[in-house]
Amino acid sequence: KGRVGGDDGNGYGRYKHPLLMVLTLYNGYLSMARRNFEKLKAHSGVLTPWAQKKFMKAKKAAETVELQGIPSPTRAKTLTAGIRKHHCCIADKTCTCGQPQEYGRPCKHMIVVINYLMQKHPEKDFNIYDCFDEVWKMSNYRRLMDSFGDPKPINLEEVIKHLQETPIHTFSPAEERRGTDGKI
Repeated sequence: KGRVGGDDGNGYGRYKHPLLMVLTLYNGYLSMARRNFEKLKAHSGVLTPWAQKKFMKAKKAAETVELQGIPSPTRAKTLTAGIRKHHCCIADKTCTCGQPQEYGRPCKHMIVVINYLMQKHPEKDFNIYDCFDEVWKMSNYRRLMDSFGDPKPINLEEVIKHLQETPIHTFSPAEERRGTDGKI
């Protein structure tokens, strides 16, 4: 009947039915997703917890960056550790270091420029969080959590019972090598 090995209580020995393995993983994923969603619901920041950590790290690194000049309210030149010059454009969310374009979050150069602009031009309403892509914002995750609903885990007991009643056809190595026409 396709059952191999000793019996571990479900009739399949040490070999599990592939469907049973997938369903077990699905149930594990559901419980992990629920735990993560509960953590995210408790988080009140604008950014996701991981994005907030990355932002704080970049903010600390921004202490080594000097501002060289502001040719316009959205463009600036910075100098990192007295060696490298970078040009930032806040309106386009770009910097010549490439990190904002690649990761979707502001680099240390942009942080320096935005902090300067927020101090010098409070009427312009510059906001550091506008430089983050939507994927880093909690509002995006809240929408996802609301659309996720509450999926129910699959009852493995019922699946095991059904699988025990359904024989599994196993192929011999020669049968596995054959094509649909029966030739090897």
